[in-house]
Amino acid sequence: FVFGGYGNASGQQELGPQCLYDLYLLNLNDSSITKKWSMENIQDNFIPMGSTTTDEQNPALYVLGFPPFLNDTYLRLYRVSLDNPGYSVVSDTLHFFFDEEQSKATLFFFKKTQEFYAVLKSPEKDDSATYRIFSLTYPPVNRQLMTFTFQTILSNPESFPHYIYWLVLAFSLVMLFLFLFLLKKLHLAEEKMEESEELQMLIQDKTPVIYENPQKTTVVLPEKNAIYLFGEFRILDDQGNDLASDFTIKLKQLFLSILLLANDDNGVSNEKLNSIHWTYHTPQSAKNNRNVNIKKIRDILASTKGIQILHQDGFWSVRLSGEIFCDYQFILKKLKNSTQPITREEFEKIILILNQGMLVDNEKAPWLDSVKSKFTTALLDYLFTLASSFEKSKNPQAIQKIANAILKSDPLNEEAFKLKIESLVMQKNRHQAFVEYEYFTREYEKMYGVSFPQSFKSFFNSES
Repeated sequence: FVFGGYGNASGQQELGPQCLYDLYLLNLNDSSITKKWSMENIQDNFIPMGSTTTDEQNPALYVLGFPPFLNDTYLRLYRVSLDNPGYSVVSDTLHFFFDEEQSKATLFFFKKTQEFYAVLKSPEKDDSATYRIFSLTYPPVNRQLMTFTFQTILSNPESFPHYIYWLVLAFSLVMLFLFLFLLKKLHLAEEKMEESEELQMLIQDKTPVIYENPQKTTVVLPEKNAIYLFGEFRILDDQGNDLASDFTIKLKQLFLSILLLANDDNGVSNEKLNSIHWTYHTPQSAKNNRNVNIKKIRDILASTKGIQILHQDGFWSVRLSGEIFCDYQFILKKLKNSTQPITREEFEKIILILNQGMLVDNEKAPWLDSVKSKFTTALLDYLFTLASSFEKSKNPQAIQKIANAILKSDPLNEEAFKLKIESLVMQKNRHQAFVEYEYFTREYEKMYGVSFPQSFKSFFNSES
């Protein structure tokens, strides 16, 4: 039996695939194919991956299926009739991470134990994979026939085992005891800190000094027509809608590789993209996959102004006009012109961008490691240069913001930590300086096995 699939009937996948629900009988003796039936207008679409049959009075095909257009998705077991169009869901959901190149799901039926076995393969970083095996006793139950629900328990409490109530009560009392115990421990820790004479001497009767320009305007990042790669990946169209959820992992990584790997001259080559995304494909297969996926990206970006994906002489590039803002391009421009002075608005915009997180923080791929490493090194050099351009005594808040940005990328950077403590001391914010010092030195000792060489008192020697 051949059931269902996902594609375009014309064979041209770039025209847009769809879910198919046809059942065919393939006769292996004479190679003939007979169409048994077809279903249309399915309410909850699914794509079948693994299948098997069982010896039943009314034989059926059992398949694993998952919803289309999602990567972080789930699988369910479906019972498909072999005689008439129709199916039913006969299992709960199994978490499944789908990648069109590497994810696999296989279904087996073991007659001896009367059990189904599902073997799921999900890709991990560094070209490794995780295999998980699940079992389900035969026969599976139609979910629509499951009637013992929470509502049943509420309407018929006598049907629920009484010992469960006592277990819930006991668990609640234990949690209450733990909460009170932790609350008391926290209170004692606070008292101990308050009793420290040295701490009192360092943090008492000082009000933080706020250096503020009353005439300055608030700097904000664009909320329409914008691409954000720092922290969470976001693309906002001309109406402010976030298009990130429309990108599968494959589409996102293809888009990022074109944007991040393209050089100033001509872009990134077909061969480079093939080596990253379609390593084991033939040149023609890689070309077909590349064209299909780039069309999908262009379709997603259709509602965003000022962005084009161009192909010229075998090289791909992303062209951005003045209509669209890209945080990566903004920072990159500053790195390339690191000796040029910047305005206050540009400085605040840099800090706002870096506060979102690191470059493509949640994306994991071997090709990205060198890109992120090279970029982070250049960024840290620029931030230290930027910090040295400020007069510390007159701009402690700016120094603190720069130090925070450096520590976000390199949490144990000693020079950035010193800048941060010095800036807090200059603002008379001694309590916060002590809290930051305690946290940093504790993490420093965990990492290196030795105490941080500079005492907290030493930061006050140069205090004005």
